[in-house]
Amino acid sequence: MGIGRKKQKKKRFAWMPENALLQSLMTSSAGVLAINWIFQGFLGMDKTDRYFKIGIGILLTVVFYVFFNYFFSWGIAVIFAVLVAHSLNWTLNGHLFVVGRYVGFTHNTEEQFWRYTHALAARVEACQAMNGAAVFGAVTRGAGFNETSDLDVRFIRQAGWQNGLYAAVFTAIERTRALFHGFPLDVYLLDDLRLLQRMRLDEMPILLSDPNNVLQNYYAETGYQWLKHVS
Repeated sequence: MGIGRKKQKKKRFAWMPENALLQSLMTSSAGVLAINWIFQGFLGMDKTDRYFKIGIGILLTVVFYVFFNYFFSWGIAVIFAVLVAHSLNWTLNGHLFVVGRYVGFTHNTEEQFWRYTHALAARVEACQAMNGAAVFGAVTRGAGFNETSDLDVRFIRQAGWQNGLYAAVFTAIERTRALFHGFPLDVYLLDDLRLLQRMRLDEMPILLSDPNNVLQNYYAETGYQWLKHVS
């Protein structure tokens, strides 16, 4: 695949105001970070992923409230606890280096990209709570690679609440791992195949794991690729 250089990707949101000044504010570095901090990818999440993130946020809020309540009044303690918990959840269980593509601090090489992808595939393959995993995005459309390319992945979990909890923990750990590696991993956990309908029709997904052939069956007509045949 070809390598291109791209200093900073321009962010386009699903909704953009008609006012040019508001557009400029939204797509500025500060605006992109602020919007991502507020919403934290909730709109792209399936139920298990969303509920787990909300649960972690509530737990962190309670912990920080107990701490701040020793030093401030209860009202101030609540505000500080919510802000710190929300920020920590955004940082550790979010997509900071994916956002960095639009801010200017995310840069990658093609070798690093595929090396990380292969390592992720091995970890997903070993996770019994997962029913499949695939890569989407520009690399699956033949658009080539550039230094701001992110790894756009969807995990599909096995049925059952225990598998759901384990898969959500696994996904959160992978987001945290990507943070400490400075890697742009844009990963979401799906409860089933329904949200795959949101993916672009011109993408030929790269399969990382498919133990029960659910992804191979789903994409039997439109086509798919295996990671080992791509990189």
